[in-house]
Amino acid sequence: MKKFLALLLCLFFISFHICCQRGKEQTLVNIGNQIITVDEFIKEFEEVRQEYLNLNIKDNKSFNELKASFLNGLIEKKILLNEAERLGIKVTENELESEISHIKKDYPEKSFKETIINEYVDYKDWEQKIKKKLLIEKLINNMIVSKISIEDEEIKRYYEKNTQEFDLPEQVRAFQIVVGTELEAHEILKRLKDGDDFIKLAKEKSLSPDSEKGGDLGYFGRGYMPPEFDEVVFSLPIGQLSKVVKSPYGFHVFKVEEKKEARKMLLDEVYDQIEERLKKERTEEGYNRWFKKVKTMAPIEINQQLLMEIK
Repeated sequence: MKKFLALLLCLFFISFHICCQRGKEQTLVNIGNQIITVDEFIKEFEEVRQEYLNLNIKDNKSFNELKASFLNGLIEKKILLNEAERLGIKVTENELESEISHIKKDYPEKSFKETIINEYVDYKDWEQKIKKKLLIEKLINNMIVSKISIEDEEIKRYYEKNTQEFDLPEQVRAFQIVVGTELEAHEILKRLKDGDDFIKLAKEKSLSPDSEKGGDLGYFGRGYMPPEFDEVVFSLPIGQLSKVVKSPYGFHVFKVEEKKEARKMLLDEVYDQIEERLKKERTEEGYNRWFKKVKTMAPIEINQQLLMEIK
């Protein structure tokens, strides 16, 4: 299927290329006094081609829906950038440099530019994309987010109406040592009973990635770990060692360090979480209302025939 999609997309871009040779500056969309050309659509779509390769495109209808959806996103971005320009909103060089520095943290220093160039061909083009993204964020913050205020009473009402969301199930903090054979697991259990340190032994012998932390699995509730784990740790008294437990991952010895009973989280514990949720909901509602008005200021004409011809 992946090879088929790769071929499909390859043919898609070949047809794009042919189309462009026939009419490179063909206008696909008119937005007020602005346009989106076929060439611009091709370039934008190509930059996210891998994302679309992962989609299960089964027929022409699905592909046409994909094109229309992507085009709508381009139109929305164009309108937002135009509105930012109309309002005189700008992104400073310091803001751009700060954002790029933040992104760089996710890449090894030497491969950062290499990765960007491989993905976007031109580093300056990538910088411009980041600048446009910041500009749109700044616009939405100025027009929507900065005007939203969530009152204490709203947060309290949400908490009282949705108390079930804040139920914390019973949790345990467990440690494990996992090895490849049952014989080795029994040997480790014997050493632990004879007084060997659990954390030290986990670091030396355990095959699990958590061995670096001495086998610490952290806190978890029922259902987060394999059933074999839950069956043992939730019935094991604090401080005691389990018997050898077999799972698809190997042979385990567990020790429960702490237990937390099921309880309801207090308002103070979830205050920020509720505030953030309400703010996000209000932002989406406010944005939809605001953008609907902005959109009416720029009549949109899409050349549906041209869009359909992109195969």
